[in-house]
Amino acid sequence: MVVPQDLSERSWERIGAGLGEFTNSSAWWLVDWLIFGVTTYGLRRHREAIERTGLGHQTLRNHAWVARRFERHRRRDSLSFAHHAEEARLSPPEQDYWLRKAEQQMWSRNEVRRAVRAGPAEQPRQIDIPTSSGNDEREVPHRPGWWSPTSLGGG
Repeated sequence: MVVPQDLSERSWERIGAGLGEFTNSSAWWLVDWLIFGVTTYGLRRHREAIERTGLGHQTLRNHAWVARRFERHRRRDSLSFAHHAEEARLSPPEQDYWLRKAEQQMWSRNEVRRAVRAGPAEQPRQIDIPTSSGNDEREVPHRPGWWSPTSLGGG
């Protein structure tokens, strides 16, 4: 990007807003593209995704795990992919609670992390948030075959 020396402050602000929107959206676009490719065309597409994006296997794997934890209609446009990643291990009701709170308070990703770690004491008593059942769904999967179309939410 080449920034003209005579760029007005207003134009600079508009460009920054656009770049911010692009940055927040691009991780979702990338991972939705990845999941589609692997689900539609098979596991071999994962290797190509690594080559085309320059991102490592674990990074793509983690991104896909986060995306599968947040269906498109539950993603918050006003919050970054990193905000969602902080809450991915939680149950959907917990995720929705913290995402709503992060939006209302305009929290950074680090503020979300601190609040989530502080735990249920932060949450109003009237909200019934299920506790973990001890299953592996709350952890990033580390098992062979994770990249199968079924495990990516397809097929």
